[in-house]
Amino acid sequence: MQTDSSTSNPSIYVNKTGSTANILQLQKSGSDVFVVDNTGKIVFGGDTLSDFSGNGLVVSSNILTLNLTTSGTTGSTSSNSGLEVGSVGLTLLKGCAHNEILKWGDSGSGGTDTWACAADTGGGGNSFETINAPAGTDPVADSATDTLNLTVTGTNLTITGTAGTDTLDFDISESTLAGTGLGVSGDGLVVNVASGITTSGDNVVLDVDFAPTWTNAHTWTLAGTEDLDATSDLAGTVDILNLTGTPSGTAGTAYGLYIDQADSANSNGFDASLVIDNSDANLAIADGILFVSAGGGFTDFIDTPSSVFKVDGTGIVTAANIICSSTSCISTGEITDATITGDDVAPSVAGAGLVLTAGSPDALDIASGNGGIVVNADNIALTLAASADALSSTTSNGSGLEALSQGLTLLQGCTDAQILKWTESSDTWGCAADSTGGASADLDGVYDNDTDKVLAVDSTTGLLFNMTTTGDFILQDNGSTFLTVDDTGGIAYTMDGTDNPAFTITNSGSSNITINLAGTGDFVIQDNGTVSFTVDDSGNVYVGNPTADGTGALLVLDTKNTSGDPTGTNGAMYYNSNSNKFRCYEAGAWKDCDTTGGSSAITRVAGSSGAAGSDITLQRLTSNTADVTTTSLSSSVMSTTSVGAGTWKFKYTLFYQTAATTTGIAFGVNHTGASSSLKQAIWYHITTGGAAATGIGDNVAGTAAGQLTEGKSGATINAIIGSATAGVATANANITAILEGVVVVTNSGSLELKIASEVSGSAVRLISGSMLELIAY
Repeated sequence: MQTDSSTSNPSIYVNKTGSTANILQLQKSGSDVFVVDNTGKIVFGGDTLSDFSGNGLVVSSNILTLNLTTSGTTGSTSSNSGLEVGSVGLTLLKGCAHNEILKWGDSGSGGTDTWACAADTGGGGNSFETINAPAGTDPVADSATDTLNLTVTGTNLTITGTAGTDTLDFDISESTLAGTGLGVSGDGLVVNVASGITTSGDNVVLDVDFAPTWTNAHTWTLAGTEDLDATSDLAGTVDILNLTGTPSGTAGTAYGLYIDQADSANSNGFDASLVIDNSDANLAIADGILFVSAGGGFTDFIDTPSSVFKVDGTGIVTAANIICSSTSCISTGEITDATITGDDVAPSVAGAGLVLTAGSPDALDIASGNGGIVVNADNIALTLAASADALSSTTSNGSGLEALSQGLTLLQGCTDAQILKWTESSDTWGCAADSTGGASADLDGVYDNDTDKVLAVDSTTGLLFNMTTTGDFILQDNGSTFLTVDDTGGIAYTMDGTDNPAFTITNSGSSNITINLAGTGDFVIQDNGTVSFTVDDSGNVYVGNPTADGTGALLVLDTKNTSGDPTGTNGAMYYNSNSNKFRCYEAGAWKDCDTTGGSSAITRVAGSSGAAGSDITLQRLTSNTADVTTTSLSSSVMSTTSVGAGTWKFKYTLFYQTAATTTGIAFGVNHTGASSSLKQAIWYHITTGGAAATGIGDNVAGTAAGQLTEGKSGATINAIIGSATAGVATANANITAILEGVVVVTNSGSLELKIASEVSGSAVRLISGSMLELIAY
């Protein structure tokens, strides 16, 4: 090392001739900072540099320069910088395909923060390399100066270019393009239509509303069920089918309508060659077939082959035979007096009740079958039989009448003093004894002569027993009286101890059985003279004798020997032998009647609503409450009804959830009775705080020493107690909270628990298993 001003040697000169160890080594605190090893390599902090030349760098004329590639076609397709360094130098990415460009993919828009090869969707100069032609070969641009030539064939299309506006105008000559049947409308081609043809949208259709005039013969050949149908609404004067023939000077045979069944070996032909049907159930057709003569008239209206049946132009009918099946087949005007004489009427014309007497003319007479009907010259008379003995021996028949040769009469086979009686079983009238015995008959006699011994009351006034004297109405069984209605209206019913009858009242209808004590009397039930039940005139009910005595009458309620209660009504009681308890129904719920001590003073309620007991009430939520998303108190989420006047201590053990860790919960207590007040209430829960209040409910094991118990207090009824919390440690997880206090009740009502959310729109809820302990003082 030289420290003077000599110019012959370097300021620092180290010449090492040995083959090992470093030429230069600088350290700090025993660690290498800068090293020149024995080969001339330089080491900086563990990095070794042996040559300044490398990928993209080159030493040229003692200068370190950046080397750019001048050749090569392969490489990467993307990088953060858009660059790559190869053995021959630095270059843009060379992995791109022909005509691709580099595009930046930003991560904020779904990219990866890299430059990458991509298609030039911007199109650069909006050029095409290839024009895809539908036929022939595709024109391909070989250079930037290639020209695309547009050519046309024919005279329908012209293409005009304008250099100043860089435009091409295509013009179609519609009039040149329109051929046979086509016309021009503006810039469009249209179909020229004639009579009977029209257009609809993109179609050429037959105009079904056009009425052509047929000028030649037309033949319709139909198959299967095909037919020709013509329908009309008959509005106005109309001929649905009008055939008009003009007489010609040329001889020939012409028919207005000719119906012919062609010759065929098949068996399915016309069922009728002409059918005229009226399907209208309300309107008749005036004439099935109407002949109208506006000129020369008709030689014949109807004529069949060989004139088997013929109606000529004057209306004369010629027929081989006429068979009538109707009694009105020949009207009175068609047969005049004396036109049928002698034996012209066959005997068969005389039907039932008639007889034909041949003569000139023949005569029809009414035949009389018995003496009851007599045919006179000008009338028919009903004859009644005159008084006579032994005219007939008939004693019964369905009518109670018989027609004899002497005339019509009641049955004549009865014996002296017999009457006619109707027998329903045989539906006949018959001779029978007069059971009333005439004027001297009594009720016993009538009953003895009655066959069914049944008294049928068929009068609209009913059956009336009017005891106008001092006698009584008495019913006996073999001489023993069991029912007496005395002359004063008193009723005595005595059940025979030997026969042991039953007294049963069965009401199968919907009306009540009413005992109306309208006077001052009482309703009394006795047992052998001893009073056992009384409802007095004031409505008081006594079990046993209303007057104190030495006998105690028992009131025994119904016993149920299974668990559970029946359907109740307020004021009901029964005994349950399964639980050995009297059960009482009050304020809409069953409870043990004995509330003097033990478990009988505890009332248990399952659900969000139920009635409080008189002393201690335990209530448990059986399902989660509905979500509350408002920052003001909700409607009641847990209600205890029938909390009466007095002072009550309440303690709610609650499990709550919130929908987000940043959403807290608030609580409030209300009593619906007028003038009731909240003496004081507090609520608290475990929070995540270790040293300072956070209000965040915790549901996990504490991680901070000395976790806090934090809470709120208040004395305003139906208001948020304190304020809402700040959140929870875990969303939708159960957090435990205790709410307790004292409420002073002036008028009976319901104790209500309400909740609110800290954040509007974010849900809070109470969880099944939350409980209330309510104690009355």
